[in-house]
Amino acid sequence: MSRKPAFMTPTTANLIRRRPARGRSFRTDWAVAGVLACVLGVVLPGGLRAEESQAEKATSIPTAPLTASGSLPSAAEELQRAVTSSSKLFNGAFSQQYGLVEKINVKRGDSVKVGAILVELDSAIEKAQYDYYMLQADTSLQMSAAQQEHQLAEVRFARAKDIFAKGGGNKFEVEETEADAAVKRITIDIRKREGEIALAQARSQQARIDQMRIKSPVEGIVSEIHFKEGEVVDQNKAVIEVAQLDPLYIEMKDIPHQTVATLKVGQSIEVRYRSTNLSDKAPQSPWKQATINFISPLVDEATGFRLIRLQMPNPTLDPAGIEVDVRLPAVAAPLAQAAQ
Repeated sequence: MSRKPAFMTPTTANLIRRRPARGRSFRTDWAVAGVLACVLGVVLPGGLRAEESQAEKATSIPTAPLTASGSLPSAAEELQRAVTSSSKLFNGAFSQQYGLVEKINVKRGDSVKVGAILVELDSAIEKAQYDYYMLQADTSLQMSAAQQEHQLAEVRFARAKDIFAKGGGNKFEVEETEADAAVKRITIDIRKREGEIALAQARSQQARIDQMRIKSPVEGIVSEIHFKEGEVVDQNKAVIEVAQLDPLYIEMKDIPHQTVATLKVGQSIEVRYRSTNLSDKAPQSPWKQATINFISPLVDEATGFRLIRLQMPNPTLDPAGIEVDVRLPAVAAPLAQAAQ
């Protein structure tokens, strides 16, 4: 008994058995079976697949991409991209002098104003030197003595000159007293200049003392204190760090160059704190106004991105480092979407 071809199915086999053998050769029957197998195995399944595909399209539910905050963006919101706030701006209070920490006037968490004295270094020697210069700068006694000596020299010169005019004395005495009076007059100017020099030295010493009082460079909150009283500090390490919370700064590092080209320094951008609840029903923070205060002139060669920096007022002193959503202007938004 001959074997069935591999492509035959039970259906095709039944059709072959039911066909009469009269007027047909065995080879002809197998050829017809092959054609039927092709029709049943290729055309029909293909048609079924097409119908299934159309059914899937008819029953599929369109979806929209989620925003970075995890919710579906609304048409009115036009939220184009979200960034992480890198608004931690720490201002280190450095010592301009090498010295010993004598007193720390603040603790972590304290609010400080610009110029507030945070740390005082030991300045006993500098203060003593300042007092010495101030004593030298007080030339009132020296000036009074010099003026009296000058008057006496002038009297002697006038007397010698009068005696010589009446035929007494000699010319040398006249010249000598005249020169002495001139020297005494110059001495007054010297004493005055010495006082000015001493006063300048006192001011310089006062500046050194001021530098040994470490002051806050900004208004903010003390975040770190790196030294203790009695420790030695130098100019290479911050003694205290102050976190400036108003304003906050937001750096956006992954903005395509085509998008950045539509923005400019001073332009207003809307920002809001990103919700930690990804539910669509979760309340969103209100939008705040930020301003572009820096646009990098460089484009990253590998990614084509440019950095922009936003400045956002923060009168409520919200903490720094919170993630935010940024809503780009309508002109820039399509470009940002295309780049993504």
